[in-house]
Amino acid sequence: MFATHLKIYFMKKRILIPLLAAGLLFTACKKDKTDDEPTVTNISLESTSGDATLNAAEDEPISLGTLKQGIEISSGSLEEGLPPAPSVDLGLEIPETDVQGFQETGFAIPFNTSEDIAGAYLRIKDTDGKYLDGYYDITELSNGGDSDFRVVSGRRKRKNLRTAYAEDNVIQVEFNEVIPAGTFCVEVCVYDYENNVGQIQTVCIEVEAWGGLENLANYYDAVSMVDIYDGETESETFTDGEWEIEMKSDGSYIEKFDNGSDIYYGKWAYNEEKKTLTTIDFKNVYSYDGVEEVEEYENGSLYFEDVTVTAIGNEMTWSLSEIDPYFTLESTVVFRAR
Repeated sequence: MFATHLKIYFMKKRILIPLLAAGLLFTACKKDKTDDEPTVTNISLESTSGDATLNAAEDEPISLGTLKQGIEISSGSLEEGLPPAPSVDLGLEIPETDVQGFQETGFAIPFNTSEDIAGAYLRIKDTDGKYLDGYYDITELSNGGDSDFRVVSGRRKRKNLRTAYAEDNVIQVEFNEVIPAGTFCVEVCVYDYENNVGQIQTVCIEVEAWGGLENLANYYDAVSMVDIYDGETESETFTDGEWEIEMKSDGSYIEKFDNGSDIYYGKWAYNEEKKTLTTIDFKNVYSYDGVEEVEEYENGSLYFEDVTVTAIGNEMTWSLSEIDPYFTLESTVVFRAR
């Protein structure tokens, strides 16, 4: 339904455009034109009653039965009983205790510790504090930038949504199709190589509904991209057919490169509280010399994450800024509604 060291992962669609770590600009408006005369509609970022219904679903508790069926943790094993009781302070620091999750994809919990650790224990509970039976013993912790949710195995080599997590470790949790929009929580503690167990912290997850801002539904053509990395600027402009995207009101999208020879199918979610957008690829169809190749991404591949959306006229901008001890960057992409 993710490193103290800077790590930038690359993925790029055939246009070979480096789209920086976390950012983008998107311009949205309803498609509305006739055969006789094109009509330009100013983009609105106002929510509709339909948006309100979708977003309200994100506040609904997810039942224990659904969580049992829908959560998969490939980096750990499900154990019976209770995890060992905390015995020491291993300096567990979780910067965000309220995180986003995405349907059919999952979520990630980045964290730091003051001591070397061997793994983590995780218990799942609903918003009423009732627990699933058992707990997960997670022995495979990703380094900050190494999360599966941050690497697309397709042909794109654009820079990932964010440069990397600043934290040293990441717990990854996957969702299958059973998990709906809604909320639940987990308890996390870590243990060292001598089996000392650290203190418990609670993290709550809000699983985003697909879509969430109906007014973004439209056809768009990429206009320009600007990346500023440690003061150095790289810019790009795009011609017709080079990069276009159709965002649908049901939360799906179709993104085309090189006049449709490279097509990505995915889903988008708008966070109404943060006013940010996340897009996740689920399928790529690439055609070359009459041969078609199809690649599907299990649990999705995170494309853009938490990009700020603004709109002026018929242009929508996706943007993101990162300030890190090792670097600074700003990235924007502008799309124009047809």
